[in-house]
Amino acid sequence: MKVNLFVMLTALLAYTQHASAQEHAVNQILPITSERNLHVSEITGLKIINKQSVTEAELPGHYAQADSRPLQNGWLIAALDHNTGSVDLIEYSPGNQALTTTLSIPAGDADIEAVRENYLNQQFDKTEFFVDPEKTIEYAKLCGETASRFLDPEDPDFQAPANWVASLSGRRMLPKDFPRFGIGMDAGKGVECFAPVRPGTTLTGKSHVHDVYTKTGRSGRMIFVVMRIEFFDRDRTHVANADSRSVQREKAK
Repeated sequence: MKVNLFVMLTALLAYTQHASAQEHAVNQILPITSERNLHVSEITGLKIINKQSVTEAELPGHYAQADSRPLQNGWLIAALDHNTGSVDLIEYSPGNQALTTTLSIPAGDADIEAVRENYLNQQFDKTEFFVDPEKTIEYAKLCGETASRFLDPEDPDFQAPANWVASLSGRRMLPKDFPRFGIGMDAGKGVECFAPVRPGTTLTGKSHVHDVYTKTGRSGRMIFVVMRIEFFDRDRTHVANADSRSVQREKAK
């Protein structure tokens, strides 16, 4: 089962905004099984305590809030560090009775890391495209191509211009439940070609979110999203990739 980090981390971020003014220690008891509870404290850190009140594992620190999800052989705990504001991802295995920090996500990037975890490389659209010779020739002329392999259907190497696939788009630009951070703008396109695209054939385009990253400038944080369409011919040969990059300026909170 895929752990929904987006739910876990956004819940912790919401808690951060709500509790940022609190100065006293917050104690939380979170049941993780019928036999064990996770104790969260800004003073003593994290503890796994069983129903006999025996501490099975502990991790010193200053944690304000936590959430957990089951893994195949234990639990994944997302805990908010009160001192740094970062979110620590911690695994607990009953077998070795240990709490192990696997990743620490800076406070400003926790939501982005959650989006990456849940959306990267997950196919969300599949569309077929007929490579119309008339349209590829027209496109080649607009691009200033003069080689006969782009303009003459009788040329033995007749093909679409390498950047023609950038003009194609699927039925969706992003997954239907993909979060929005602000107003989106086009940030450019990119193409990779691995084999000629032949006019008169049909391509299958498979879309996924290829990357999500941030940059911070004078106007605040900008979130960049790269959506990739991978194109395959009838022989299932991977002929090209087309990347569409968008940028969203984060809304002021």
